[in-house]
Amino acid sequence: MRIALAASLLPAAAILLLGSSAAAETATATAPTPTTSAPPVDDGARYAWLDAQLAQIEMPTERWFTGWTWTFAWLAVGQGSLTAASPTAKQRELSGVGVGQAVLGLGAMLMAPNTLRGARARLNKMDVTTADGQYARRKRAEYVLAAVAAEEQFEHSPIPYILAGAVNLGGAAILWRGFDQPLAAAGILAAGSVVTTVQILSRPFSATRAWAQYKKDYSPNMPAEVPPDQINISLGVGPTGVAAIGTF
Repeated sequence: MRIALAASLLPAAAILLLGSSAAAETATATAPTPTTSAPPVDDGARYAWLDAQLAQIEMPTERWFTGWTWTFAWLAVGQGSLTAASPTAKQRELSGVGVGQAVLGLGAMLMAPNTLRGARARLNKMDVTTADGQYARRKRAEYVLAAVAAEEQFEHSPIPYILAGAVNLGGAAILWRGFDQPLAAAGILAAGSVVTTVQILSRPFSATRAWAQYKKDYSPNMPAEVPPDQINISLGVGPTGVAAIGTF
């Protein structure tokens, strides 16, 4: 009797044992695997680094803008005075062309983008009492540094040389072909080329180096706002007219 009872209980025990093992395996498989979260971004430390760099860049950049703006303004005023006081027609023609070139240079400086002007004051006024505010300020500082770096790279690109060269050649052509003054044309072309070269070479390059170092150390995502060098706008002609196509 006992042997028969034991034999009859063996299948039940085996079923229970297998069921317990399967349940344990299922629980193990469905248990969440512990994950290692990435360290949080310290917006305060990053902003402190960015602000220190912007503070170093601000003075030489503002000095470059102010110095060249006033240089072209004084050139325009001086050449205008010479035009009014010159005793001969050839002198008036030469100084008149100089006025035109100086005015164009002044206009270019007044229209040139200067993202850094007043940027640090606006950053310091941002509300950073919350984590979102600290994040927004850090992203804004990233944008400012990237934008100033883009402006520096543009000033050192061939485009300013080409534009200034066109102005210098235009002035020389007017003197040579329009007023029959080849020597004055050569002189104003040489002088304009020297001024252009000095202006471009004197543009600071510190923001470009700082932004490259920041990307190397922190690998930031794209700033919340798009810097000027990453906005592309082109014009296309279609059946309905002219359309502007942009990538941001």
